[in-house]
Amino acid sequence: MLLGRNTPLRSDHALVRIDALLVNSIQDVKPATAESEAASDAAWEAIGGPTTFINLKGNRGASGRLSRWQPAIVARSAADIVANGDQEQGKELFRGILEHELASFSNTLQEDQARRASGESMPVRSMWALKFRIESKRMLTEELEKLDAAN
Repeated sequence: MLLGRNTPLRSDHALVRIDALLVNSIQDVKPATAESEAASDAAWEAIGGPTTFINLKGNRGASGRLSRWQPAIVARSAADIVANGDQEQGKELFRGILEHELASFSNTLQEDQARRASGESMPVRSMWALKFRIESKRMLTEELEKLDAAN
């Protein structure tokens, strides 16, 4: 949602893990957990993520190194880099990381929306987490719909 702006911000796009583009199979990248993040960061460095995408204008951590988590618009550019200019392969790589990210959630968008609409009483943090998941899934779904519309 642009909220009165003419151009979208990076925060108007879903966040996806671009490290999936540099492994043998997108399925090799497991959903993030608190325990796996440090290991994933080390693996991201080991597979050359920050140097592969050195010219990518994406989110950078405090160290100035490129983050594994990028807005979908930046992830699309990363997929094109990995595909060496093959637009169809780039689209399929991008679709793969979007679908993988969407599948990493334990519930579907519809299930979360139904839970929110039910009026179920829950702690404030749980409600905000639910809202965040709904918005993330909505943006991922929109990105997939844009890809389908472009075909």
